[in-house]
This record gives sequence, structure tokens and C-alpha cells, in this order.
Amino acid sequence: MVNRDRIKVRQQVDTITYDLEGTISDAIAYLQRLNETYPDARLSYEDISGQYDPNERMGLALYHYVEETDQQYADRIAQEERYEKMREENERQQYEALKAKFEGKA
Repeated sequence: MVNRDRIKVRQQVDTITYDLEGTISDAIAYLQRLNETYPDARLSYEDISGQYDPNERMGLALYHYVEETDQQYADRIAQEERYEKMREENERQQYEALKAKFEGKA
């Protein structure tokens, strides 16, 4: 079933790996400021190298959740409708195959 409700999507804010260098007090104060700005934010340890950087660099990326845009909503609904049609077609094919297999075996 297609979910037509608006959802929140994850959006990267920044990478903060190097912002945490220094004293623990400074790092805690920095994280508290981030928490005030983005109360629903999440940190993710992941590859933060750029698109054209051939070397993998691991670090902390900061994400928060925002309402999906009209375009994201339209794209998601279109994708979910395609998946729903594919599921229905698959179920129809399975039904037809089982029907042919067991037809007359009663």
C-alpha cells in the first residue's frame, strides 16, 4: 500500500570530525550548541571523503530530519506506486502458475 502521508527525510548538515579536536570541554560545548540548533540531529560515523577524493576518510557526519519537499514527495509516491504494481504483477503471475499447476487436481 502506498504511504501518501508526508514523511521526514534525513538531510546532511555537515561533517564535524575536525570540530571535535581540542579539549573535552570544548567538544561538549560544541555538541551542546549543535543540539540547541538541531535537537533531532544524529551523528553517523562514515566515509566523509568528497566525491572526487580517491581516498576513503572516515569521520562524523551530522544529519537532521526535515519535511520532504514536494519533489521528494512526488518521487517517493511514484516509486512506491511502481513497486506496488510490480508486487501485484508478481502475485498475479504466482496465482496463475499455481492455478495451472493445481487445476484439475481435486
